[in-house]
Amino acid sequence: MKKNIVLLDDDLMSLRSLEHTLKEWGYNTVSFSEYNQAFKDHNFEQVNCVIVDYHLQGDNGISVLQSLKTTNPNIRRLLISGYNINESILSQNKSYFDFFLPKPINITKLNTILKKTNKEKK
Repeated sequence: MKKNIVLLDDDLMSLRSLEHTLKEWGYNTVSFSEYNQAFKDHNFEQVNCVIVDYHLQGDNGISVLQSLKTTNPNIRRLLISGYNINESILSQNKSYFDFFLPKPINITKLNTILKKTNKEKK
């Protein structure tokens, strides 16, 4: 069964690149560049994993992941960022995400995380 992944990143180039890679790997993906649109247009009940950028226009990825944890506590949550994030911010908010990956995303590491996530969720 294909896994469903939602991508949320306001950097359209990164968003499209990641979406393309995940589709090549066989995942069903839905992409959003605005968090309000994602929550308005998508039901997260059938989502296995979300990949959310830390810096979003008008919000940050941690607050989005916090909301998603409430909506679907079983969803795997990955936080990504192209900026240096203070280690204490990551540590204080670790309960809202399962993995953190800096940009540019190491595709091999992402693939390993997603495979691990798939095995854990079976």
